[in-house]
Amino acid sequence: LPLARYAHIYQRNFMVAPLDRARDLPAGRAQASAFIDSWNDRRQEEAAQVIGRAYHGHIDSDINDQYRSVTGARRFLTNIVQYPGCGTFFAPASYLAYRRVDGRLCGICLASLVAARSGHITQVCVDPELHGTGVGYELMRRSMQSLAANGCTEASLTVTSCNEQAVHLYERLGFETRRHFGAYVWDGF
Repeated sequence: LPLARYAHIYQRNFMVAPLDRARDLPAGRAQASAFIDSWNDRRQEEAAQVIGRAYHGHIDSDINDQYRSVTGARRFLTNIVQYPGCGTFFAPASYLAYRRVDGRLCGICLASLVAARSGHITQVCVDPELHGTGVGYELMRRSMQSLAANGCTEASLTVTSCNEQAVHLYERLGFETRRHFGAYVWDGF
């Protein structure tokens, strides 16, 4: 590799789930801590703050510099929502989660269409204080059901392999790893 001493390689998984059984996924336990609503463009600033909190000190912020700050997260959201990088943003399958105690935005799930019958989960993240409450599961479940209801037969996503909690969640939702690939990051030169 050029400049190998500055390179870091992170293993990533490309995962795919069939959506034929998405409607049968049971509702999760998130309702005790959060309520879910449809994507709202006016919430982009709050969504950027959730991304900043969710990825603070997370390995994915080493891979994607847009996760390292709220300013970067704003750029990330603009790229996902306005430009067809990971497919075309699909608002009907994108959701926001709000804390029940105070109504603060605490989670997001963004989806796109990568082909006529293929959806992609471009982002799912939850405030660290709500990890383990089922909010991520419920965001994903609703996104998958919406993709299916809109004619998609499969959904894909990518995840850093060592993010075991996320990989386990995706497997519970029916995703299987189809391919491993390296994310190459050069930093510090």
